[in-house]
Amino acid sequence: MDIETKFVNYFFLMIALFSSSACLKQPYFPGKDPGQLHLKISLVEKEKISVRAVASEIRRLGVCLTNKKLQVKKEVSYNGGEQIISFDSLYPGFWTIEVFGIDRENDPIFYGKKTREILPGEKAELSMI
Repeated sequence: MDIETKFVNYFFLMIALFSSSACLKQPYFPGKDPGQLHLKISLVEKEKISVRAVASEIRRLGVCLTNKKLQVKKEVSYNGGEQIISFDSLYPGFWTIEVFGIDRENDPIFYGKKTREILPGEKAELSMI
């Protein structure tokens, strides 16, 4: 075979290798499995909430999760009682969880903050009252 034929064969072989490797999933790194957080929010009796919170009812809950590099926000409507908010695909590490109660005028009327470690592959639960 001449050099030109070898080059063409080599070229098609490389294309076949690269196109088949594109179908492979990303490499697995142990200890880097994403975790989940199920946040359970319960409001105490109205007598224990501030006077301002009693005057205007809570309409929405805003949740902000923060770690060293990322910030995840979620807002849900609140109809009273216990509320469970779930977050999937969280990187392992320490996360700061902030919860805001928002009234109908879009004013925050209460605030709660906790820190929780999410372990690789863990389905963590956290209660905030």
